[in-house]
Amino acid sequence: AIVSQSPNSLPLTSKTRRLTYDELNRAANRVARAILKSTFEGKRPVALLLNHDTPMVVAMMGALKAGKIYVPLDPSLPAPRIKAMLEDAQAELVVTDDAVVSLADEATQGKIDRLNIDHLDGDIPDANLGLRQSPDTLACILYTSGTTGRPKGVLHSHRTMLHAVMLATNDFRLSAQDRIALLLSCSVSVSIRFIFGALLNGASLRLFDAKQEGLVDLANWLTKEEITICGFVATTYRQFAGTLAETQVCPALRLICVGSESVSQQDLEVFRKHFDDRCLLVIKYAANETGTIRNLFLAKTARVDGNVVPVGHAVEDKGVLLLDDAGKPIGFDTVGEIAVKSRYLSPGYWRRPDLTDARFLPDPDGGEERIYLTGDLGRMTPDGRLFHLGRKDLAVKIRGYTRETKPPKRRP
Repeated sequence: AIVSQSPNSLPLTSKTRRLTYDELNRAANRVARAILKSTFEGKRPVALLLNHDTPMVVAMMGALKAGKIYVPLDPSLPAPRIKAMLEDAQAELVVTDDAVVSLADEATQGKIDRLNIDHLDGDIPDANLGLRQSPDTLACILYTSGTTGRPKGVLHSHRTMLHAVMLATNDFRLSAQDRIALLLSCSVSVSIRFIFGALLNGASLRLFDAKQEGLVDLANWLTKEEITICGFVATTYRQFAGTLAETQVCPALRLICVGSESVSQQDLEVFRKHFDDRCLLVIKYAANETGTIRNLFLAKTARVDGNVVPVGHAVEDKGVLLLDDAGKPIGFDTVGEIAVKSRYLSPGYWRRPDLTDARFLPDPDGGEERIYLTGDLGRMTPDGRLFHLGRKDLAVKIRGYTRETKPPKRRP
């Protein structure tokens, strides 16, 4: 629908490439047909090993159009880890391009077919395929680190992905006028709301490879591209802040989203010092398995008491419970484990029914909702503010990635 409305608008740009909506759609259709030609019927995953650039987004759209489960892999990860994720996913095909084909060959060792999208047959049609999927069909597997470092694939269905886009659209007031920066890897769950939030609202998605380009020139890029929305993990936000001059920057920015780690008063001071008065800072609390759990929108004039900044107020369709060690709900101003109750949780973990059963509980009231145990500690105030107080299972975060050191236990 967006393609038909705005075929010549630019939805996707990077340092090296620019695609209109029509060009993106036709490219994705060709990739989808090539995937179908190279795979068997059924729902075995298709791995996407591509750089943080427009071909990754084209391949994601192509895999979805082909009715496959896509598994985005970050080429900057160590080769043994990529190999381990490929083996765990049991991917039947690896989609790659000339830029990383040697890494794909190293990771697959000839055991998995690969599709180089830089060398598709010229006679592949670029018309829409017209395939339809049910809402609960699996759409993607996003890998995080698991207990003892074993890759852990979090499942997402079309329903959960579209619900994440709906929340982003409503909460961020997304429109075709927005220019959304994607700094985070396409292999992390937060990328869903930025990528598809842009494409399904007729907006423009601007890709910036922070790992390759660094952060020194990011402020200039945000200004030049007239970016309106940009998301960071808290560590990257602090590193970015260290590159800024004394004056305000990025005048077009209306939302700066920060998440993945707790936010401090010092982070708020950086926001107040450097950005336009019309800009809002959005503190986000989310998990790979749940999507967004809480949002806190702060203007520059907002004041927050104490050093720990709350992670926000409730979002639509995501209830939050605090549980004691026996799995029983606790009251206000008491520390407990944060649990999320919703119909829109991940279906579970790929090929890990044990972990799925340990973390995802059925609705005790017998409804369609389920409960996910985050493993995070929190405290709720009577006015509904939630404070994130760290992990209960000794997990640590390294550059925004969670590494667990103790397995979760099933609640009684």
